Amino acid sequence: TVVIDGVSAEYYYGERVLRPATPVKQPDEQNTYYFDKYVVEQTGEEWNFATDIVTGDTTLVAQFKTRTNKYLVSFGGIRFEEYDYGEKIVRPDDPVREADDRNEYYFDHWEWDDNGIRKEWDFDVDTVGENKPGTLYPVFTAQARSYVVSFMNGGAEFATSSRTRVGEKIEEPQTQPEKQSTASTVYTFIGWYNGNEAWDFENDVLE
Repeated sequence: TVVIDGVSAEYYYGERVLRPATPVKQPDEQNTYYFDKYVVEQTGEEWNFATDIVTGDTTLVAQFKTRTNKYLVSFGGIRFEEYDYGEKIVRPDDPVREADDRNEYYFDHWEWDDNGIRKEWDFDVDTVGENKPGTLYPVFTAQARSYVVSFMNGGAEFATSSRTRVGEKIEEPQTQPEKQSTASTVYTFIGWYNGNEAWDFENDVLE
C-alpha cells in the first residue's frame, strides 16, 4: 500500500508509483507555499517517481518551500514601501502641513485603521501583517496662529498689541489717541474700529 497525501493505492512489489497532480497548499497571512518534492515519511528521503519502486508499505508526504509574504505600506496614500510579514517599518521623516489663516500645524504621530478604530503606530514594537497597517495616516496638532495687531490713528501707528492668537481677545491700548481740535471742531475719541465696525474688546475675538 502506498499512501500519498492521505490517499492510498495498491501497488505490486517493484512497481513505480504514478506521479500525482502537483499538490497545493493555501497561503496564509505570513507565507506563500510552493510545492518542492515528495519525501518518504519514514525516512525523509526524496521519492523519485521516475526511478524509485515499491518495496513495501510506503507513505509519501508533500514538502513545500515557503516565501514570506510582502505587503505594501502607504504613508498617507502618497508614498508606498514594501515590507515582509513581521518586519518593522522604518520611521519616515516627519511630514509637514502648511499653516492656514487660523492655525499652524505640528506633526504628532502616525496612526492606522484597525477595523474602523484608529490606533497609534509604534515603530519600535508594531510589525507588518495583512492589512496591518495598510495605510499610515499622519496626525497633526493645530495651534492657533498669533498676530500683532496695529492700532492706527490718522494713518500712523499709534500702538500695537501683544501677540494674540486667533480666537483670543485683543488687549485694549492703555492710552487713547488724540486728534487736534480746530476752531470749529472738537474731536473726542469714541473707540477703535475694524473697518466700519466698532471693536468690542469685551466680546470680540481675533479672527
